[in-house]
Amino acid sequence: MALLPHLSSISRAIGNITQLKELDLSVNSLTGIIPERIFHLDNLQKLAMSSNDLSGFLPAIGNMKALEELMLRGNDLTGSIPFSIENLSNMQSLDLSFNKLTGAIPSTIGNLSNVQEINLAYNNLNGFIPQEIHNLRELRSLSMSSNNLSGPLPPTIFNMSSLEYLSFGNNRLSGALPSEIGNMRALQALFLYNNSFIGPISPTIGNLSNLVILFLSFNYLNGPIPSTIGNLAYLEDLNLLSNKLNGAIPSSFGNLQNLFRLRITYNKLNGLIPSSIGNLSAIMPVPSPTKLTFPELQVLDISRNAFAGSVPER
Repeated sequence: MALLPHLSSISRAIGNITQLKELDLSVNSLTGIIPERIFHLDNLQKLAMSSNDLSGFLPAIGNMKALEELMLRGNDLTGSIPFSIENLSNMQSLDLSFNKLTGAIPSTIGNLSNVQEINLAYNNLNGFIPQEIHNLRELRSLSMSSNNLSGPLPPTIFNMSSLEYLSFGNNRLSGALPSEIGNMRALQALFLYNNSFIGPISPTIGNLSNLVILFLSFNYLNGPIPSTIGNLAYLEDLNLLSNKLNGAIPSSFGNLQNLFRLRITYNKLNGLIPSSIGNLSAIMPVPSPTKLTFPELQVLDISRNAFAGSVPER
C-alpha cells in the first residue's frame, strides 16, 4: 500500500506506477485536482483520498476495472458522477459523500453488481432515484441523505433483500411510502426524515424484524400509527415527530422492550396514553454515551399532541 502523508498536492508521477494496487492519501491537507493519470491505473484495487481539500471534476473513472474501493469522502469535488462508473464491475465500496457533486445520479450505477456500500450523502445531487439501483443484489448499505433528490421512492428498492442500512433523509422526496417497505427483512436502520412523504405508514413496516432505528420525522404522514410497529422487537430508536399522525398510541408499543428513545411530538395524536407504556423500563433523562446497547427507555417525548388522562405508572 502506498501511504504518502503530509503532501500539499498530488503528483502526476503517481500515475506512472502502473503496478500500484493500493493508494491511500487520506486525511492530509491535499489541494488541487486529482491527476487524471491516476484514473488509468488499471491494476489499482483501492483508491482512498478522503478528508482532504481536493477540488475539480471527477474524470472518467471507468478505466480502473480492478478497483474495489473508491473513497473520496470529505473533499470539494464538483461536477457530476460519470456514467462510466458502470465499468467498475469489481467495486465493493463507493464513498463520494461530503463533496459538492451535482447533477443526477447516473442510472449506470445499477451495473455495479458486486457493490456492498454506496455513500453519496451530503452533496448537491438532484433528480430522481434511479430505479436501476434495485439490481444491486449485494448492496448492504445505501446512503443518499442530504441532497436535493426529488420524486417518489421506487418501490423496487424495497425488494433489495440484502440491505441493512438505508438513508434518504433530508431530500425533497415525495409521494406515499409503498407497502413494499416491509420486504426488506434484513434492514436494521431506515432514515427517511425531512422529506415530503404523504399518506399513512404501511402496516407492513412491522415485517422489518431486524429493525433497530426508524426515522420518519418531518414529513406529512397521516393516519394512525400502525400497531404492527409493536412487532419490531429489536427497535431502539423510533422518531415519528412532526407529521400529521392521528389516533392513539398503539398498546403494542409496550412490547418494545429494547426501545430507549421514542419521539412522537408535533402530531395530532389523541386519546389515552396506553397503560402498556408502563411495561417499558424506567425513563432516564440523558443516554449514556458509553453504552453500546440501550436496554432502558431514556427519552419519551409525546408533547404537542392532544392526549388525555394520566400518564400510566410502571
